[in-house]
Amino acid sequence: MQNGRPSSTALLIAKSTCLLSRDPRYRHLIPPETAKICDRFVMAASPGGIRFLRATHSGWFRAAAIFMERLILPGIMIHYTLRKRFIEESVRERLKDGVRQVIMLGAGFDTLAYRLQREFPDVAFIELDHPATQRVKVEVLSGALSPNLAYLSLDISTRDPSEVLLRCPAYDPNDETILIAEGLLMYLDATAVGTIIELAAQHQGRSAIIFTFMEPRKDGQIAFQHSGKLVDWWLKRRGEPFQWGIRREDLSDYLSQHGLDLERIVAPDELRVEYLPEPVRDGSRHANGDYICVARTRLTRAISRPTIL
Repeated sequence: MQNGRPSSTALLIAKSTCLLSRDPRYRHLIPPETAKICDRFVMAASPGGIRFLRATHSGWFRAAAIFMERLILPGIMIHYTLRKRFIEESVRERLKDGVRQVIMLGAGFDTLAYRLQREFPDVAFIELDHPATQRVKVEVLSGALSPNLAYLSLDISTRDPSEVLLRCPAYDPNDETILIAEGLLMYLDATAVGTIIELAAQHQGRSAIIFTFMEPRKDGQIAFQHSGKLVDWWLKRRGEPFQWGIRREDLSDYLSQHGLDLERIVAPDELRVEYLPEPVRDGSRHANGDYICVARTRLTRAISRPTIL
């Protein structure tokens, strides 16, 4: 991420959400409130945001955008949308089971916590993200936030999130917690990833972590299966290159070493079968290589909050 600027990836996903929310084939996958809020994020974070949003109402512009996507990284926009749909459903299930704390790391311009804050007033929602991205988000949502939603700023790539969390009055280290790290771990080094996994393992009871991860390709590169050098160049130019990945067969042992049990791995193909009707699931290439992991904690003892001087 370039200093002082919101995450380029966060902005790209917000733009993709705006674009697909105008597409009759996909708009049912995007909550109407999410589309409206992402419009505001794009206007606030992108110099040409208003022109872009006007263009998304045009069928030819949407067709051109999808054509360009297929040349660069086929299916990435719908992939973002489907994984968010799965994560939201998973979070809702656990909240209904009694989990009372949701922590989102590197949420970017995601709207999940903002939308759920009013629906679940007894749940604490806490987001941690880079100050430049978080500043835009708070400015856009200012005046519409409930007391059970907290936005915290930090650079997750250089600081342990627990340092900031333990100074947040809304955070309870002993509450059953859902930790979400969507589209984050691949940008971090192995040490930072381990810190986040261990943070999840410190929570007790029915706590869980939901995160996405990249599986290295056969050549060892951390990348989508059908991405080319243009994608790598774009990420590096914006200071957001992929750094960490893990093979699916190695994930269970990795999590076990950190005190977590693997519950489920969800592949992109499963998301398309689950959420897309067959006519939309055509034979074109899709964005494969990025998976969702759901893991649960083993911990049953309480955590002591250190005294903050």
